[in-house]
Amino acid sequence: MSWSFQVDDNHSIGFGLDSDGAEYVYGDASSFIFEHELSTPIPSRLKNAVASWSIRTPASSDASLDPAGSGLYQAVRAAPGKVHAMIQFHGANEYNRADLIGATICVPQNRFALVRKQLEIAVTSRLPTQTIIVLDFNQFNNHEGTTIPTLPTFMTYGKPVMSSRMQITTRRIVD
Repeated sequence: MSWSFQVDDNHSIGFGLDSDGAEYVYGDASSFIFEHELSTPIPSRLKNAVASWSIRTPASSDASLDPAGSGLYQAVRAAPGKVHAMIQFHGANEYNRADLIGATICVPQNRFALVRKQLEIAVTSRLPTQTIIVLDFNQFNNHEGTTIPTLPTFMTYGKPVMSSRMQITTRRIVD
C-alpha cells in the first residue's frame, strides 16, 4: 500500500530547527491512500482526515522524532543511514477539531539537503507547484498480534504503520 501526501499552493510548508539544532521541514497536505488489493475498504473518516507531515534527520532528538515512543526513534537509531517513517491516525477530540493523519519521516543526513531544496523551490516559486510525498507500507493486518496494526487498531488506538520507503517529487503545475 502507499500513502501519498500532496502539497500544493493551498498548503503550508515550513522550515525549522529543533532544540538540538537539527533541521526539519513540515507542513500540511491532502492525503490519499492507495489500496492495492485491500480486503477491508478504507473508511471515509480516514479518507477525509486532514494531514500533516514532517521530515527530519537522525540528528533530531528521540522526543522530536517520536514523542509517544511508538518505535520510530528506535528504528532510526538502529539504522540511521536508511529512511524511516511512521504514519499515525489521531481522532478528533477536544484538542483536535478534525481527524488527523500525521506522518513523521526521517531521512539520512546526506539526503535531507536534497529534500529541503525541493521544498524550498516549492515555497519560492512564482508559479504553482505540487510536491508529492509517497510512503509505501505493508497493508493493514487482518488479525491482531503482529507489529503491523489492523485498520481498527490504527484508527482507534493510534498504533502507527511504519515505512522504510519514501519518494518525493516536486513539479511545476501547467494550466
